[in-house]
Amino acid sequence: QPGIIILGDTNRYKHQSLCTRYGLKQVITMATRGNNQLDSIITNIHGMYPPPVHLPPIGSSDHQSVLWSSGSWPTKPPRYISRRRCTPEAMRQLGLLMNTTDFSPVF
Repeated sequence: QPGIIILGDTNRYKHQSLCTRYGLKQVITMATRGNNQLDSIITNIHGMYPPPVHLPPIGSSDHQSVLWSSGSWPTKPPRYISRRRCTPEAMRQLGLLMNTTDFSPVF
């Protein structure tokens, strides 16, 4: 499933129906301007990132800054493959075994 991230200043946008319909989550949970939450980060990959950090406004902005940095991506555990050594002698033995085995019950 592709990752979706929608973010920005969403003053009047009601995102609840979008979240419900597409399985998205609003990850900003604190106010970003005064007592209001006007900025949004809406995503379906919230589990891959730590919660956002609220910082002071930048310059003359009246909105708090929000820092949402990437965490570590989930990694698959290593896959180990066992192999038998294929020496010329082992190949000769396999060939001999294949030639002397009665496969008629299989067919």
